[in-house]
Formats: sequence, C-alpha cells, structure tokens
Amino acid sequence: KGDKQEFAKEAPKIREQLLEVQKQLAAAKLRVIIIVGGVEGAGKAEAVNLLLEWLDARGVQVHAMWEPSDEETERPPMWRFWRVLPPTGRIGIFFGSWYTNPIIDRVFNRIDDAELDQHLDRVSDFERMLTNEDTLVIKFWMHLSKKAQCKRLKELEDDPKQRWRVTRMDWKFFKKYDKFCRVSEAALRRTNTADSVWHI
Repeated sequence: KGDKQEFAKEAPKIREQLLEVQKQLAAAKLRVIIIVGGVEGAGKAEAVNLLLEWLDARGVQVHAMWEPSDEETERPPMWRFWRVLPPTGRIGIFFGSWYTNPIIDRVFNRIDDAELDQHLDRVSDFERMLTNEDTLVIKFWMHLSKKAQCKRLKELEDDPKQRWRVTRMDWKFFKKYDKFCRVSEAALRRTNTADSVWHI
C-alpha cells in the first residue's frame, strides 16, 4: 500500500518484474488463473485493463462469464470453465467465475444455504484439482461500502461515455447489497485456502 506518487515511482519496476515473471511461466510449465470478483462499480474492469496494459497480451486470455448458455446448462456446472482454462505457460483472467452464479442464486433465494455449501464444496474441489495440476489460482475480491457503491454507480450513469456500464440489474443488485455482502463473505471464508487465497 502506498500513495499515488509512490506508486507512480515504483510502477515501471513492478511492470518490468511482472513481464519477467510472465516470460518464466512457459519454462516453469505453470498456468495462472486470475479470478476478479466483487461488487458492481468496484473497479474490476479498470484493474483488468491495467493488467492487460502491463502484461504481454499474447499470453493472456480474458473470459467474461455471463449467464450459462443452453449448451452449458446441459452439462456439469464446471464444464463451461474447464473448456476455457488457459494452456500451460498462459494466464487466464475470469470476470465472473465459478463463484458468480452460486452467490447470485443464494441472494435471490433460488438456492438455500445447504445448496450454496454444496456449490462451494465443488468450487473448492475444482480449485484443489487445478493447484494439484500446476495451476496458480489468484483470487481478487473488490469491495465497496454501500454508500461508495451508490456514489460510483451514479457517477457512471452521469458520464455519457460510461453510462452504458450501469444496467437495471446493477441497481437490482444494489438493493440487495447487505445480503450480497453476507453471502459473499460466507463464500470467501469457506473457499479461502492455503492454495488459493482470496485477496480483498
């Protein structure tokens, strides 16, 4: 942590180190999965855009996982993610991940606590399998207070170039902010392991 001036001074060194690590991935026969989750308006897209500026884009795949397609719903829940995992030596960034639908389904009462626990057990098993197969799983959760989220969504709506980013669904989620926080916190606690730690 530091102020903006300190970050600006250190950024070139960090950027160089990041590129060097990316070059070493192929030699190490390792793949990296980065999960970017969190509340709407917390800056997930901005964080990923910065990463893409700093990394060699030829070694990065970004996946925005929206609602499952008909083809995906006919298969086991993890299939849609499994088929787009990055190959060895590459980085896969996931906007929306294997956490998204279980959390949303619990918030909107489409599943109960026991079913959420079952989903999260599958998630933990999936991540354990990935880490056992030479995959580094890095998980970021970006959080905003309720007041800050409301302010951010309004700022985006007021900006003619950004208003497309705020949908009715974002405001629907905002109305359930407190429940989202409770469910998300429980999910993060349950899936924060030594091999795949959450960074808040």
